[in-house]
Amino acid sequence: MRDRLTYFGGGGLMLGLLCLVGSRVWPLAGWMLIAAEILIVVGMLLLLARLWKHGLN
Repeated sequence: MRDRLTYFGGGGLMLGLLCLVGSRVWPLAGWMLIAAEILIVVGMLLLLARLWKHGLN
């Protein structure tokens, strides 16, 4: 479970950051900014859940 939280949290965070960069490159794609915000928040929540449940180990 710890690995899944780490992989999905980190992956969601990276996809969110890519969408954020993409929204700056293509400013007319407003959905990318919304997707970036959602993915970043979900990724951070998953990483925080991993940290809370398993600590730094």
